Amino acid sequence: MSLLTNYGIRDLERVTVELMNTMYDKEWTTDVTEYNDEFLFKRIGILHERIIKDLKVNSVPQQASSELFTIANRLATIDNALFGSSEHLPDAISIKWCIEYTSTIINNLCLHQRSYCVVQ
Repeated sequence: MSLLTNYGIRDLERVTVELMNTMYDKEWTTDVTEYNDEFLFKRIGILHERIIKDLKVNSVPQQASSELFTIANRLATIDNALFGSSEHLPDAISIKWCIEYTSTIINNLCLHQRSYCVVQ
C-alpha cells in the first residue's frame, strides 16, 4: 500500500464540477470516463469561464505559459471576485495545488451564508 497520492487532471475536473454544484442550482455532472486530458482541460476552462462571466468580472486572465498557470489565474480571479482577495500563486503550479485551491474556495463558500453565494 502506497502512502503517496497521485493527482490527475480527472481529479481536478471532479473538484471543479463540485465547485459548480456548490455555486449553482443546476447539476453539472457529466460522464468523463472516456475523455483525454485535452478534453478535461477544455472542460475545466469552460466551467471556470462560466463562473467568471456570471460574476461579471471584466478583467479575465490571459493565457499563461502553461495550462496549469492559466487554471491557477482563473481560480485566483474567481476567489478575488467572490471574497475580495486571492492566494499568492506559487512559482510552480501543480495539479494538487489547483485541486487544493478549488477545495479552499468551496470550503469558503460553505462557511459563509451559502444562500448569498448561489449564482442562479
